[in-house]
Amino acid sequence: MWRSIKNQLDFIESDFEVSGSFKSNSNIEMVRNIILGVQSIREVEQGNPELSDLLCEIDYQYKKLYGLVK
Repeated sequence: MWRSIKNQLDFIESDFEVSGSFKSNSNIEMVRNIILGVQSIREVEQGNPELSDLLCEIDYQYKKLYGLVK
């Protein structure tokens, strides 16, 4: 589970410049396949609700950049 979360965060991070600028280079299907929020609710929330909230927010904000959520 932790490796999956790390891989997803690495994927998201790779879509940003060091300066923080959004590259918008990722394959949209790969962005759709991000399950960071769902995974954090299922696996992380009970033990660390703050971390779970953060991971859900990262998932939401990243997908929002691609227009996948409102």
